[in-house]
Amino acid sequence: MRSNMPTLSELASDYQVAKDAGAPMLACDGMLEPEGFESLRMLITGWSRPITTHNDDADINYAGGLQAAVPGVPKTHHTNSITFIETDSGIIQEFSEWLMERSGSINCWAYDGRPDRARRKYLLQDCTFTFENGGDIQSDSRSQIMTLTATMGYMYFGMNAATEPLPGDNRLVQMLQTTNANATGPGSGLRSLGQALGQGLLQRMTGGTLG
Repeated sequence: MRSNMPTLSELASDYQVAKDAGAPMLACDGMLEPEGFESLRMLITGWSRPITTHNDDADINYAGGLQAAVPGVPKTHHTNSITFIETDSGIIQEFSEWLMERSGSINCWAYDGRPDRARRKYLLQDCTFTFENGGDIQSDSRSQIMTLTATMGYMYFGMNAATEPLPGDNRLVQMLQTTNANATGPGSGLRSLGQALGQGLLQRMTGGTLG
């Protein structure tokens, strides 16, 4: 009987392909940092990385029984469960009170790795937190820490949707400058509109100083 098991050369080739794809990411290798509450990144122990995706497909039922679908629009509002470690000083309760006394939302940065040398970072805008409770007290929990769970909702527009370009990355500024230069002179109203929109965005990105 002939075996269909992979050969050593095939496994060696597979191993090289796996190495080229990068080392597997550890599930613990990430941090979530609320703006203004950077120390909380050490107390947020469970959350889900953001990812760009579409909403559910829209079904199409053509005449004659043909069924098809088109992709839904990009999904911009996401929700996931998040876990905090509570401290003796009640820092998570204070964080919740702070949110209640203000708008109820806060921007957060999510990192693959550490904030000071992250491989990737994600801007989560207008994050809201709905806590299930203030923590469970159990008289027999002598060797367990208190954790609080909440549902976090946020707006996410992709990895390249930060409100400001990354340090040293002037590609967007250069693109807008090129667009503005090409939009001058006789042309359609659409080019003029594009020039006006690009000029306004470029002014905000460069602090109002244009070359």
